[in-house]
Amino acid sequence: MSDSGVVIRVERLDKKYSLHHEQGEPTTAQIQALPVEKLEALADALLDFQGPANLAAWLAANA
Repeated sequence: MSDSGVVIRVERLDKKYSLHHEQGEPTTAQIQALPVEKLEALADALLDFQGPANLAAWLAANA
């Protein structure tokens, strides 16, 4: 995945979960540091997330 793919995924997460307001910059940095395989898994997992807590739990388990 190109860097632009990472940016698009982070922008989607930011839009859905207000990363810069609720989760903060560390969450954004964690997402940007994920390898491609994990980014793809995160993209799939997002479909089942109900809120920011799901994102935090996924990152804790997969980062």
